[in-house]
Amino acid sequence: MVQKIVIDFEPIGRRVEATPGQTVLAIAQGAGFTLGTGGVYSPCGGKGLCGRCRVKVKGEGLSSLTEAESRAFTPQQIAEGYRLACQVVLYSSAKVEIPPESMVGIQKLQVEGLDVDVMPEPPVVRYTLITEKTSIENPRPVWQQVVQRLASDYNLSQLQVDMELARQEPPMAKAQGGTVTVKGREIINCFFHRPVPPPVGLAVDLGTTKVAGFLVHLETGDTLASEGIMNPQIAYGEDVMSRLAYALED
Repeated sequence: MVQKIVIDFEPIGRRVEATPGQTVLAIAQGAGFTLGTGGVYSPCGGKGLCGRCRVKVKGEGLSSLTEAESRAFTPQQIAEGYRLACQVVLYSSAKVEIPPESMVGIQKLQVEGLDVDVMPEPPVVRYTLITEKTSIENPRPVWQQVVQRLASDYNLSQLQVDMELARQEPPMAKAQGGTVTVKGREIINCFFHRPVPPPVGLAVDLGTTKVAGFLVHLETGDTLASEGIMNPQIAYGEDVMSRLAYALED
């Protein structure tokens, strides 16, 4: 069994157990606090090129200074214990201090943009219709009535009911009517209560720096809610090429 080492990260107050022989950056990434939680910022993806992942390390079992570190620091900084998190390898327990300039904090991300009036063309459409209770006088199953009503009232032909939905008793069997949602040529859900929840869609903008999500009302086109987070891939490089290189190597 490989003996673990203990790494104390300050000033965030995190203690992490890790396997010896890893860089400080790799240990931080493995602990899951590299991005947005006070972790180490490494725009070049751990190549030692940007010199941004500066930390102060106190401990005995440290790897020798690399060429990248020799270029990044002055002799005085080296004497004070400054190292690059992506370069220094830990072989025994140590304390790591993350200076403010190297720390990634939780950022306020802009997700608002220019509102443009467009005519929505949603992939799902709602239809309200009336059905009758199945009886001896009216032997047609409710789902059959739904399909026939959509054909006669809304000119929708060759419809089929979602398999999971068809196995359930339609709410309209008791309410004698309701609202159904059609996607393409398939009925995907139905409602008998009021008010019927609006049809919504999720739009995701996957960017290099951030990931933004937008909850959109499919009938009006209005944005109901939006939220953004930092793209977690930024921990492995600020640009796409650095991330691709990391993926190819690890």
